[in-house]
Amino acid sequence: MADICDIPGIADLRQVTLGDPRIRIAVLDGFPDLEHPALKGARIKVSNPCGFELESDPEGLRGHPTFLASQIFGDLDGEVPGIAPLCSGEFIVAVGDTKDFETDIAFARAVEHAIQLGVHILHCAIVLTSQTGSNHSILRKAFDRARQAGILIVNPSGNDHGTTYGYPTIEEFVLAVGNVNDSGEPTESSNFGSRLEGHGVMANGTNILGAQIAGGVGRERGTSCAAPIVTAVAALILSKRISEGKSIDPIEVGRAIVASATPYRGEFQEECIGGILNPMGALEMVESGSVPAPFGTDTVKVDNPRSAPGLPPRSRANWRGKEPRGVEQSANEVDAVEQSLRTPTFVFALGSVGFEIPTDLAYEALEQDRKSVGIEGSVADAAVMGRLLAERPSLAERLTWLLQENGNPIYALEPEGPLAAEIYSNLAEILTAQVLGEVDTISIPGLRLSSMRTLRDGTRVPRVVMEVMRGLYAWTVESSVARTGIDVVSSEILLSILRKIKDESRNDGAGGPYRTLNYLLANPVQLTMSAVIAQREGFTFGGLNIIRSTFSRPYSECWDIELAFVDTENEFRAGLIHRHTVDVADILPVSVGTLKTWRA
Repeated sequence: MADICDIPGIADLRQVTLGDPRIRIAVLDGFPDLEHPALKGARIKVSNPCGFELESDPEGLRGHPTFLASQIFGDLDGEVPGIAPLCSGEFIVAVGDTKDFETDIAFARAVEHAIQLGVHILHCAIVLTSQTGSNHSILRKAFDRARQAGILIVNPSGNDHGTTYGYPTIEEFVLAVGNVNDSGEPTESSNFGSRLEGHGVMANGTNILGAQIAGGVGRERGTSCAAPIVTAVAALILSKRISEGKSIDPIEVGRAIVASATPYRGEFQEECIGGILNPMGALEMVESGSVPAPFGTDTVKVDNPRSAPGLPPRSRANWRGKEPRGVEQSANEVDAVEQSLRTPTFVFALGSVGFEIPTDLAYEALEQDRKSVGIEGSVADAAVMGRLLAERPSLAERLTWLLQENGNPIYALEPEGPLAAEIYSNLAEILTAQVLGEVDTISIPGLRLSSMRTLRDGTRVPRVVMEVMRGLYAWTVESSVARTGIDVVSSEILLSILRKIKDESRNDGAGGPYRTLNYLLANPVQLTMSAVIAQREGFTFGGLNIIRSTFSRPYSECWDIELAFVDTENEFRAGLIHRHTVDVADILPVSVGTLKTWRA
């Protein structure tokens, strides 16, 4: 293979996009050589949460991450053009020397750091081997938290000639990657086995060109060369969607990569843990909304007669759930054994309310209602629809309600349960308030389902079920600050915090960090306290950070938001740090404990 861009489908996908800086990839590996010419201009940072020292052997654990970095982020005009050069990368040092490979705590800490960074893809470049396929519980919990945060985890299958299981590759929520040669045949060294089937894919990791230590380039082979190609493809698909203002789901993209892979028809079926990577097929599947059900953690074990002697039986996602009637199924119907529903996800999302009239027949009926109450205009106009719903609230159920951002639909909103009528009424009132300019932001607490709603223009958006009134708020940032009644200077500090969250931390409201930020923006009582204290002590707002909280209580998921305040007139004065803790384990986040503050 001449270079990675010659792999089938890669060049076509790169014609669509070269990446987007908003898509963040974390790589668990060693210390990459960021001074290498092939990485000129790459958007890469290095973090070292475990405090490892750089090993003395420059060819050791520096060569591996440097080679990998060039595959994904390599300079577009350099010797090794990366597949996704415009995406952002964070290399998290998980090993400092070869003796550190079995350090479970270090790996768990590195995974937690990736979660705190809010990355979209976690590329675990190193495989922790195990003859039994077992793992330390601390690692299992760390990777599972990454999955719950909506992060796609990619891991090579390993190069032990199929004799050893690796971790986290064996986890069903991890996208495992095996190696094929230039002819599309599984390489002899690539690991396989029943515990890798159903959530794996094969990619060309043979004779791959990449950056090496001391500024040169060279060719390598192995699953460690194949896996970055899959990671980069996932990043490009996410980049295309985010650049078009569409919702992104990294885990769904991983499922699309597995499901769209070209079936392998050769003689080495046992050695192939999935089909052959099909980049454009994966993109098309995501864009069409036809991604099949997830590979998940709730499984039923089914015996596989093809399993090699002595290996555990194949583990395959085989549980089926039942959603409320009227659910639209995936466009591609597949065998029922392969169909399962992703665990519904809590969201606390921000945006504006919108609506769509689902059919021409519904439009004509609403027009008749409009005329009967003497309202001029068209029901397609938000102002007219607001007036009509004020007269006849029950008509709200005929509409497809939407949460939008800059006019683009994010979610289809579906009120259900005993409070459904009241929720519909509130949405109608908010619609009118938006038209009048009284509100510009709403918050939506709900449960995001795996199925999609197809709008009239063909756009497919996730469905969010709403069953609670609490948390359905509407406001403008300015009015939110005005209601606090604090002094002018404190108001300016609070306003800068809220604008930072609203304008620079836009998100889909899924996952602990985003739900925490959105909750504090919608209910800024805690932030108001910080603004008043900062003003009193002569500080201004400097920035914020969000991390997984060390505080815990039974069945909780707590996150800390840390606010940094600085003295702009005295650079030698220690800054002020405020920490607020929020528990997002329930559908509506709640503040936990009191404000914690210290100097830094």
